Amino acid sequence: MSSQTSIVVEVTSDLANGASVAVSCDGRHPSANPSFLLPGLGRRTRQRTVKYTVGFRLCKGHPRLRACALRPREPRAWHPCCTLSAGPCGASAMAPRLACHGVSPVRGRDWGTAEAAAGRVSGVGALSTRGWLLGIIYSKTTCDVHFPRGRYRTDSPRLSQPDAMAKTALKWASKPVEIHCDMGEAFGNWTMGDDEAIMPHITSCSIACGFHAGDPMVMYKTVKAARRHGVRIGAHPSFLDLQGFGRREMKMDPVECEKMVIYQIGALKAFLDIEGIPLSHVSPHGALYGVMCKDKPICEAVCRAARHFTAPDGTPVPMIGASGTFMESVCAEMGIPFLQEVIADLEYDENGDCIISRTHEAVDLQALRSRLAGALRTGTIESKERKEMVDLKLGAAPLSLCIHSDTPGATEVAAATRQAVDDFNKECFS
Repeated sequence: MSSQTSIVVEVTSDLANGASVAVSCDGRHPSANPSFLLPGLGRRTRQRTVKYTVGFRLCKGHPRLRACALRPREPRAWHPCCTLSAGPCGASAMAPRLACHGVSPVRGRDWGTAEAAAGRVSGVGALSTRGWLLGIIYSKTTCDVHFPRGRYRTDSPRLSQPDAMAKTALKWASKPVEIHCDMGEAFGNWTMGDDEAIMPHITSCSIACGFHAGDPMVMYKTVKAARRHGVRIGAHPSFLDLQGFGRREMKMDPVECEKMVIYQIGALKAFLDIEGIPLSHVSPHGALYGVMCKDKPICEAVCRAARHFTAPDGTPVPMIGASGTFMESVCAEMGIPFLQEVIADLEYDENGDCIISRTHEAVDLQALRSRLAGALRTGTIESKERKEMVDLKLGAAPLSLCIHSDTPGATEVAAATRQAVDDFNKECFS
């Protein structure tokens, strides 16, 4: 047995100041007229108000919410797409996700604001009552939105929203997202990772320079493999820590640190020169990366070292690092191009900082796809300990996702990351 319920959604659209949305419900839902604001996403346009009626059925004994109809009265305005399914879950299930956008659950109802992928999802509002959850999603194209206890897929109709909005809503979507992998980390008779199998899935690689891993033969073979696959090559310098794989912090004078990094990049650059390949970037490894984020003198030392190496056009090669840290600000001060990264196969803490461990744990591929989809579209990621959404502090610099060849199942991780990146780039740039 089922009951028919009607929801009326009234949208007032003003792209400069946001959009106000009023939703009224009847039937099994208590009479209410809550509202929430969507963030402004572009230049001012004429204000317009549109009403929609969404019909759905609440089926007793069946943990699904079925969308039945969507009838916009003005087809040229924004069209909300109704969720196709939702499991029974109360307000508390939505609280962790909505709280990151400044929303608190109130008597079983959660209303909030959220920025999402490149203008394609302009906002999310959710009403939770009697154990059921209904989401009204404003969407430009088909896309996935992930919540703690549900996955909602929006389908047609498509919006007539200007394409320019889609490319400016997310600061990090000015260029297609890339993937780079840390590799060449074997040495002697010790093997680390299947670099050859990972190559087809990545845009560029960062090759170890002998201080935490790698040796002359490994560097040579990895350079040759990258050339065969058309993968750009960057340097992956570290502290001198073979036993700890470069993941132990060391106290070092900035001048000594600078020369240490020049030594490592220079070794890789020699192999690249022999093959006629330009150096693509510099990507610090492990503990050196972590120290650079919080220790400005060390960060300046590494950047001074990197600045000695230039691209074919004479500009310094880019530095890959963590946005919102000294790595980004020092690069700006020194005129070094900066590429921000999200580390795909590692966890983040409640401060939005990557957790660098001595060894990498296996990755759940389904969870990885979900996490990356959310990170690319919202700039947030779930913290390891508290399971709260934290801000990745992504800015306007080009974005690259980092994976590691020493992660268990690295080839599968690379393929899953490639799928997530391709899906995002297709939405933003096709």
